[in-house]
Amino acid sequence: MIKLGVFFTKNVGLEIWQRDGILSREVAFYNALEDRGVDVSFFTYDQKRFSIESPMLANIKCERIQQNIFNRNFVFNFLDKSRLKSSLAELDIIRSNQFYGAKEALSAARNFKKPLIVRGGYVYSRFALWQGKSQGVLKSLEAEERESMDYASAVIVTTSSMKDYIVRKYNLDRDKVYVIGNAIPDIFFKAAEVERRPKRLCDILAVGRHHPQKGYDLLLDTVRDVPDSRLTILGSGPDYANNIKFAKRYNMRFEFKERIDNHLLPNYLSSTDIYLMTSHYEGHPKSLLEAMAAGCACIVTEGQGVSDEIKNRKTGIVVPRDKDALLNAIDELRNDPELCRELGINASNYIQERYSLKESISLELAVYEDIVKKH
Repeated sequence: MIKLGVFFTKNVGLEIWQRDGILSREVAFYNALEDRGVDVSFFTYDQKRFSIESPMLANIKCERIQQNIFNRNFVFNFLDKSRLKSSLAELDIIRSNQFYGAKEALSAARNFKKPLIVRGGYVYSRFALWQGKSQGVLKSLEAEERESMDYASAVIVTTSSMKDYIVRKYNLDRDKVYVIGNAIPDIFFKAAEVERRPKRLCDILAVGRHHPQKGYDLLLDTVRDVPDSRLTILGSGPDYANNIKFAKRYNMRFEFKERIDNHLLPNYLSSTDIYLMTSHYEGHPKSLLEAMAAGCACIVTEGQGVSDEIKNRKTGIVVPRDKDALLNAIDELRNDPELCRELGINASNYIQERYSLKESISLELAVYEDIVKKH
């Protein structure tokens, strides 16, 4: 049995996963690893002892990386290493859940002489660049990424373009960088089996944080001019209140929900007519993959990491970041139910072939087994 220690994204814990409604989605992957004989331990940044009672966590050991009382930042320090010594010493592999948090995983791996896997669904320093962070912040993040990736026995990313970027950026050996896409649970593929029937209103759905990255200003401005439509956005974020004000100002039919458990998301996806994504940039967007898996007709705008998985007019429709282009695509799908159905079937099959939970687990296990054999 391989014993795996998973270090959470910095400042993130099970309580945050539960608050954001993604606990079931995130833990499903590790439960599947457990089913294949991997003993999983979580090292999280929860601020208090776990109060979550869930059968999903029954077989997963959970440890806390505690907050430093002097600078109020989360750090993996000497006290944590001493307190967690027995838990860390018995591990076969230490793995980060994202690049942001790999520094702490690196510290533990070095201290206990364990092989390290650095995994990221997006390149945190690259997102920071696009968000306009200072040069000081960027240099610090890049230094952390470089150091952890250099040390790692393997690096796992979710897309080929991400692999190309980090190999070039950090001068990595391509052979130690693996591409394993975000795994999609089976419940989303079952949603694709639900028959979609024509309705008077066109239901348009978006899933993601109300944040400038998501481009909801363009989305809202577009959908307000779609007649007989109803917009649903699932997600919280800093722009939530302003986006509600916009929708009310233009008398839009809308439903915004700050939080929904991920296991309920297939119900929304199976009843929507069009899934819309207008992000400026993404890593390997799980919400889009889930919509495709559920058989939605998807429209996305061009953007880094946004349209990579959409084969235009085969698994969805890709348009420029332009209101008229979006309106034309929405109008086309509204007037062509057969095209909607065809795009949804193709999209679901495409995701099933590449990113099913079973496929992703098999790829991940192969990496673990190779590392344990060499170590």
